Amino acid sequence: MARPVRIAAYTAALLVSLALIAKHRPPSPAPGDDDGNVTVARMEVALTPVRARIARDPRNVVVVGDSSMLSHYTLPPDETLAALLEHDAPTHGLSVSAVAFEGFDAVAYYLLADELAALHPRAVVLIANLQTFTAAWFRRTHMKHPQLAAFVRPRRALEAMLLPLEQAGITNASLVVLPILRLLGASTMPAALNGYRVRFHDALDTAATSVRAGDAIADAAPLAPGPLPGPKRRLPPQAGIRPQGGESAFRRVDLYPQHLRRDQATIQILAAAVRDLRRHGVRVVVALAPIHLQALQMTGALTGRDIPGALTLVREITRARGGISIDLSEALPRGTYFTDVYTHFSADGNRLVAEAMLTQLANALADDR
Repeated sequence: MARPVRIAAYTAALLVSLALIAKHRPPSPAPGDDDGNVTVARMEVALTPVRARIARDPRNVVVVGDSSMLSHYTLPPDETLAALLEHDAPTHGLSVSAVAFEGFDAVAYYLLADELAALHPRAVVLIANLQTFTAAWFRRTHMKHPQLAAFVRPRRALEAMLLPLEQAGITNASLVVLPILRLLGASTMPAALNGYRVRFHDALDTAATSVRAGDAIADAAPLAPGPLPGPKRRLPPQAGIRPQGGESAFRRVDLYPQHLRRDQATIQILAAAVRDLRRHGVRVVVALAPIHLQALQMTGALTGRDIPGALTLVREITRARGGISIDLSEALPRGTYFTDVYTHFSADGNRLVAEAMLTQLANALADDR
């Protein structure tokens, strides 16, 4: 085929493809389809007001954490830990911006290190929840926010590949490709491609169901006709309702690490996050989150799982990488301050945690006033 003919053929094929894409857009995710992972666009939206606050007040401290800072479907917005930290900070001589999403842990902190440093805050506080230091939690890839790999600057890509990020579903390819797509303004492309993949597989499932239904009709011809099976539909959950399960923290001490070691993946990645933030000249504070102290003490798991040793290890790793640690682990001595087996706090618990965190944070940062 002559070159001009090939060019014309390729151009025609491209135009036809674009027309098909425009006509058959990938479906928008249904309410029940959200896997909990934060997209690049959603992260950009969350960081926009933080940039504005720091522009007005360069002394602003950015606190980054998980669902313990949010409503976890039980609290009004003004009683969340995030809201209390921002509201009460001035009484401690501080200015705080809270950034929190479900499942945020050392992996998210590491992926966002460059972007957090680019905010030029007074300091960055990273919430260290001991429940995220188990191997089982680390491999919960459905809440590891892989699209945040788009925020890793190219100079960190090789170092990132040497970390055990793939165990958390952050592939080496994503560390190279996603930052380039973000630079080109095409961060939504992976989600769009996944949408087409979902549409394609749904079409195959529908076709297969139709074939099976036809076979069933043929096999059951002598019988009275009945309703034909159709494709399965996922029903969206009721808004704002999350099953609580009624579990007791006394029965779920397994959610905490047992004899935490330096080679544990979360320890390695938290250390790398602190190191990389410090490379940018950012002051880093690692805040050890409250634990179910009462349950751990009464079951013997506090010493049996060596929780004090785990807390000490996180403090040592933080200091070794140039960070500061503050300890909130015993801020909530009674189980009634928790709403479930995870580190989600009641309204009263949030008030105690906010007061303890702001007091310790003001002391930790007192030398740079």
